[in-house]
Amino acid sequence: MLSDKENIINRKIFIMKSGRTQRRVAEIVGVSRITLYRYLCCIDKDPQTQKKIARACNVKPDIFWPEFFGNGNSNNTSSHDARVIRKAKAVN
Repeated sequence: MLSDKENIINRKIFIMKSGRTQRRVAEIVGVSRITLYRYLCCIDKDPQTQKKIARACNVKPDIFWPEFFGNGNSNNTSSHDARVIRKAKAVN
């Protein structure tokens, strides 16, 4: 099971891979950038909004939010790849 920090990094990677910025995802979903950040960090947890965020990134909700919609086991191992982590840090 991935740690909370790894799940957050994975969500940021999904946004980056979608070719969108966090600002653009927030616009698509209809929330502020701060609200999007709160969802990415699991401070806010409305399931409908979580699904909208995942769809805005072209990712299934159970992959984007494994701790809420999946079985708790993520198939995404890209956060363990040092190259991907460097890219994720650059997004921050």
